[in-house]
Amino acid sequence: MTQNHWGAKYNQFSAGVNHTLSKRTDVYLSGEWQTVSGNDSTGHAAVANIADLPPSSNRHQAVARIGIRHKF
Repeated sequence: MTQNHWGAKYNQFSAGVNHTLSKRTDVYLSGEWQTVSGNDSTGHAAVANIADLPPSSNRHQAVARIGIRHKF
């Protein structure tokens, strides 16, 4: 996914897998990588910022999530 925002260019790659353990339970693993170039709306160098995480201190950010879901 690529998005332009105030002259900054954000590139993000996401991948995930899901494995069913039973009829109501599964485990998942997902990962995301984001890199950015350009400047933000204030003219400063843009920094990576994936969804609900705190912004990175530089132009790159990566996150991995692992979890288990049980449906009631």
